[in-house]
Amino acid sequence: MCSASTIYTSLKTANLRPGQWAVFPGGGGGVGIQGVQLAEAMGLRPIVVDTGDEKEKLAKSLGAEHFIDFKKVENVATEIIKITDGVGAHGVFVTAPQSYPSALSYLGRRVGGKVWGFCIAMAFVFL
Repeated sequence: MCSASTIYTSLKTANLRPGQWAVFPGGGGGVGIQGVQLAEAMGLRPIVVDTGDEKEKLAKSLGAEHFIDFKKVENVATEIIKITDGVGAHGVFVTAPQSYPSALSYLGRRVGGKVWGFCIAMAFVFL
């Protein structure tokens, strides 16, 4: 429940509105998949960035609108921007530490987009 409450707080604090795009790098893992479920329940449009057929199946069954396999897609940021009407994500919720360097690129040209990062049981935002 600690991880679920952490990502829930981040989703609420992000002030995203129903219909907006929420990207979850590492979204096939424990914290990320909870975020996907919560985001979908809040009316957001979750995109998961992870790898593997099992994770894709799980993510889509729990509310991910799109799944981007980073081992199969040449440029993840370009794919996210394409999916998000050519603009970029409204919010990126990084649950996989190795995704931090590329997370900002997922916002594309989205004005006001935010990247949220997780470290153990804390969340922080990069504005």
